[in-house]
Amino acid sequence: MKFIKIGGGCLKDGPAARKIIELIAKRGQGNLFVLSAFYGVTDILISGIEKALGSEDHIPAVITPSNQQGSGCEMLFGCFRR
Repeated sequence: MKFIKIGGGCLKDGPAARKIIELIAKRGQGNLFVLSAFYGVTDILISGIEKALGSEDHIPAVITPSNQQGSGCEMLFGCFRR
């Protein structure tokens, strides 16, 4: 059994994530896959924490989805569109 961590650039958009899904479907038996953050999400979290630490006034803007760079849900659903 292998433990395989996938994230970041491997999950940068719908087509890339679809390739990972297909790879897991074909070769995943007997292995454990750990999916981490989508591309750019870790950077968004770090930036948000830095802003919030600078001033609590920034917290509402940091957690408002409209300020995020794309939507992980949109990207994930894009994996299944043909």
